[in-house]
Order: sequence, then structure tokens, then C-alpha cells
Amino acid sequence: MNNSEANNGGSKGATSGGSNGVETTGGTTTEQEMWDPYEADEGYDEPDEPTDYQVVYTTPSQQQPQSLAQQQRQQQAASQGGLMMQQQTQQHAIMGASGHPLQQQMGSSSGSYGAATRANMAMGTGTGTGTGVMGMGMGTGTGMTMGMGMGMQIGGGRSPEYPRSSSPLGSPPSPPRFVNASSPAIMGSPTSMCNCRCGCQACSAPPTYQLSPRVAELLPGGAVQLRPLAEKTLASSVASLAMIDRVSSTARAETPGKIAAREIIAKLHTKFVEVSSYNYEQFHPSHRWEPPTECITVQQLIVVIEETIAILQNEPTLLRQKPPVYVLGDLHGNYKDLVCFAKAFGLWDHFEIVPAKFLLLGDYVDRGPHSIETIALLFALKVLIPTKIFLLRGNHESKEINGDTHTYKEGSLLWQCQVAYPEQGELLWKKMNKCFRYLPIASVIDNRIFCVHAGIPRALTQNNINLLNEILATPRPVKVLQSQFVFDLLWADPATEDDERKLIGKNLFPRGFGANPRGTGTCLFGKLAVKIFFEQSGCSHIIRAHQYPHDGIQLAKMATTVTVFSSSHYCGNGNKAASVLVHNNTLELIISNTESAVTIPPPSSTPPPNSS
Repeated sequence: MNNSEANNGGSKGATSGGSNGVETTGGTTTEQEMWDPYEADEGYDEPDEPTDYQVVYTTPSQQQPQSLAQQQRQQQAASQGGLMMQQQTQQHAIMGASGHPLQQQMGSSSGSYGAATRANMAMGTGTGTGTGVMGMGMGTGTGMTMGMGMGMQIGGGRSPEYPRSSSPLGSPPSPPRFVNASSPAIMGSPTSMCNCRCGCQACSAPPTYQLSPRVAELLPGGAVQLRPLAEKTLASSVASLAMIDRVSSTARAETPGKIAAREIIAKLHTKFVEVSSYNYEQFHPSHRWEPPTECITVQQLIVVIEETIAILQNEPTLLRQKPPVYVLGDLHGNYKDLVCFAKAFGLWDHFEIVPAKFLLLGDYVDRGPHSIETIALLFALKVLIPTKIFLLRGNHESKEINGDTHTYKEGSLLWQCQVAYPEQGELLWKKMNKCFRYLPIASVIDNRIFCVHAGIPRALTQNNINLLNEILATPRPVKVLQSQFVFDLLWADPATEDDERKLIGKNLFPRGFGANPRGTGTCLFGKLAVKIFFEQSGCSHIIRAHQYPHDGIQLAKMATTVTVFSSSHYCGNGNKAASVLVHNNTLELIISNTESAVTIPPPSSTPPPNSS
């Protein structure tokens, strides 16, 4: 964001996100219906034990050993483990005795945290029973002298599994990832480390595999063509042939949204051609429709948007993925760079068989010349491969921002919709914003990497919330400017060292936070806020977007906060586009070195400027 935007688009958010009657939702968690995002075949991965990550620019390297402070924290937590387990057992006992809805739904009361040794003494016992639909559960737990803890579980449930110690002397196992024993029993809480340790079929059943209904053919030149499985003579018996026919019937029954998505992608591949003379000039189109009559129709877009909404409604507000995951930052209508990354990562010609997942951090529209085509490609991919591509919400995915034609002029989404479709442009814009309100807010990769558009909300210390639980419990659709909590997640910036001294903790802001020069109502988050969040959540890194560094990547907070920006030459500047690959316990930084003959200001040594 430049200074004019800070006074216009930024002040809009400031008015609603600041002190002028904003409804603060970050401090309370309303009781929600339990929803399991890890149900089979939904594309969400059940968390495993935490993994240590590090940042590299090229190839993965070995993990760094634990620091003395880390070892001391682990020993301190381990010494308190027996007492904490006993307290959690008592909590389960209370839940079981009172017939908690979780037990009623899953048929399991509570089990103990069992079989652990502790060098310290923890005294007390907790017992409880409860009856559910699928059976009865019962749990007891004791802590005894010499640190021997013991638990037993009867019924349909099973206990969370603590990490096994690798020490030959049998040292205490690592403490659980979540240490707030008062948190509600929802996903990510300390009493449900795998988010559904109830013994139900979704938790305990092995993964189910099925035959794909299509065959992928690799054509000369690297293209991929998909054909129904039934068209190929691959069966060796009549029984196998019958099974292929049944599987292929699902491929033939494509939804209108999938049909429209394939049509959109085919048009983008063949009719939306690159302008040869384009040299990253601001507001100049990088592509054009040839012929103009072959552009995507409003009807095709609306059909895809409606199916995208249906998919997003079945996703949680807080996503979880396992590596490998490519993470992209702001695109801002830069279709050229999106295609560049898509081709490099196999998402252009091979998206149906690509093995990795893709997480985009928001701000798909505004500023650049091709907001419609950028969002059309992303929504089409979401419809066709919903378990591979995940779209988070950015601050520009709000009608108050992308409809501001005064500030963004021809760069605004509304302006481009009205120019491309004079009669139905405003209708299309409204449909897109309806879909934006259902986008998830954040994601956690491998239990360690927190991904969000902007940053940490001030409610973390102001209201002492459990951030991951609070995000998960945030209902959608949500209007950003009516929720201070969501507003901060989409607008906050990391404090610089100078900001830490001058702004953090000042002017009535809660500890760890300060006023953001971006505009009234927005905040900065400092080192203390990051430290508190990491201790609370078990995360080790934050990947966020929202600002454009010259190289597309900026590291902050001892290299634990990574800013990634995926639109090069943003607003006429000379910045590069970048992305992050999370895999093999490594954050691999990928920079697209796009060259331009346009005269570009030299990079400054100042922190990333405000962007969105």
C-alpha cells in the first residue's frame, strides 16, 4: 500500500477495524457444531508429531541442535507433565460424568493419559464415566511418588499418544503441543491432540484407497490428456472390467461446475495469449483475448463461483495440510506471474496428477491488469482439484476494498468487471465477493507452520485467547470490517526493530502489539506476540504475505516470520516474485527472476513497504 492507499483504502479498514463501533469477536468463542476436517477423502491431513523446520534458499540442510533455553523449557514442561496429565484426566472425568456433547456424538467418554514416567511427584486422581451413542467410556488417572503415572481406558475411545523418548536413560517424553488445560474440547485443544481422539471410525480406521476413474496420458511436448478409465483395455478379468465400469461412471457424472471449470481453463490455455511487447509496464495488459469474442462468459464464471462456494462451505476456517506444500503470496491480478509459477510447479498442464498441494495467502485481485482471469483460473482449479489447491482470504477479498474505484481506478476488480462485461459486470463482482466471504482465514502446515495473509491479531494478548482455536471457531461468511479479530489477521504487519522500541506496547495497545503506520485501526505485532503464539500453538514459523520485499522474500523475528510476495513489478516497482516450498523439514525459498527493460527504482535498505 502506498501513502494514498493508507489514507483511503487503509483508512476504510481503520474506521471499521478501529474504535468506531467495531464488534470485537476475537475475545469470545461461541459454541459451534463439531466438524471433523480430517474425514477421509476430504483433503485434510491429521496432524502428526511436531517437526522442527528451518529456512533455506536452495537445498535442505541438517536440523540445528536444541538451544540450552529450549532444553530447559522442555525439562520444565516435562517435570510438570504428571500433574498436567492428572488435571486433564480430571477434566475428562467431568466431561464424561456430565454427558458432554462430544461423548454423546462419538460414543466415548474419556480416557486417561497413560504410561508415562516423571521425575517429580504429582498427587491426585480423577475418574469419570459417560454414555454415548456408540458405547460407554471410563477413565482414571493417578500420579504417584517417583513420577509413575498410570492410566486406563475402557470403551470406544483411545488416549492421545505422547512422543516416545529416544533417550537410552528413559528421560521424560516431550510435553503435549497444547498446554492450555482450560481450552474447550474442540479441534486443536489439549484434550484432543489429534483433534478427534475418540476412537470413532474416522480416527481409528486405516485409510481407504480407490481406483481413479481416469487415465492420464502424457502427450508429446509434456501435455497431459485425461481419458475415462473405461476407454482403456486394462482389465484382466470380467470382474475387474465390471469394477472399472462402476468407477468410470463417476467420471462421466461431472457437475456443471467442473464442466465450466474445464472450459475456462481450456480458453485460458488457448485463447488468452501473451502480449509480445509487454514489459511489465504498470496497468498495461500482459495478455489479450484472441479473438475478443472468445473470452470467458459471465455464465461460466458464475457456475464455477457457485460450486466454489459449495466446496468452501465444507472447509474449516483453519485449514491443516501436510507437506509438500507450495505457498504463494499476493498476486494482485498478475496473471503472467501466476502462470509462471503454475508452469514451474506442474499446475498448468499437469494439475490433475500433481503430487504437491498449493496454498495461496490471498489478495488475488486489484492493482494488476487481470484480476478476472487470475481469480477465474484459481476458482476453476479449486473446483477440479479441491484437495490440492487451497485459497485463503486476503484484505482485498472484501467489497469495501476491491470495489473502491476511486483509490484503485482501473486496477480495481469492480472497474475491470464493468469494463469486461458492461451489462453484467456488477453482478459478477457481487458473486465474486459472495464467494470471498467463505474463504478460510488461516492454515497450519505440519503442525508447525502458521500461514495467514497478514499476521497475529491483538486479541492474542488483549483477551488471552487460544489463537488457533479462535480461528477455527470463527463462523463464515464473515465481513472483515465487522470483526476486529479477522481484520487484524488480514491487515497486521510485523514490527521492525525500530518499531519495537518506539511503538510496541504504546498508545493503549496490548503487550506485544503497537500502532501500524499503515493507518488508524491496523496494528503491528512484535517479538513478544510471536513468542507467546509459538509457545501456545507449538508452531515454529509464520508465513505471511501483505507486503512486497524487493526480492519477494523478507525474513523477520529471528527468521521465524517469512513474508512472501508472488507478484513481480508491483505497481511499477522492481520487486521480484517469490514462493515458499514446505517439505523435508525445510522452508525452501523460490524467487522468480523476471527481467524488465523498464526503468525501475533501485532497491532500498528499508523494510518491506506496505502493499495491500
